[in-house]
Amino acid sequence: MLLSGLPPVALKADALALALARIERPANFTGSLIQQREDWISVPGEVLRAARDRRRWAAPGVWVASVFTGPGAARGYLLGVAAGMSVPRHTHRGQELVCVLKGAYRDGETLHRRGDFACSDEAVDHRPEITTDGECVCLVAAEGPLVPRDWVGRLFQPIVGI
Repeated sequence: MLLSGLPPVALKADALALALARIERPANFTGSLIQQREDWISVPGEVLRAARDRRRWAAPGVWVASVFTGPGAARGYLLGVAAGMSVPRHTHRGQELVCVLKGAYRDGETLHRRGDFACSDEAVDHRPEITTDGECVCLVAAEGPLVPRDWVGRLFQPIVGI
């Protein structure tokens, strides 16, 4: 989504060699990477910085941290929800891609765990439930804001801003 908004740029002559050299770095290479948290999957430094620097409480047990803003209403953000809570019933404006970084949530019969991806759009009307094991943190890329389907969602959607 981010790349599609950028103008094309010519690659350097040694671009492939540089990319392959980066892939072959030793496992103990630290370079400029931010140290990963043990209970999260490996994520880019910008995501960890968002969790550290831009986290704001949106509702009791719920926090949000902006990662990027794209064209139109598109954006990426981290969403943290406490164990045992449910996200208010909602659908979507456009596609929403979710990657579980920590914890797990159940969406109907499907359990999404750390490292899993989920894709939703206008056809999906759901109320994800966080498991009781611990907080669930997801990286979300959404083309548009959520569309609340109940009074709780309509009340908190402007505050949460997702």
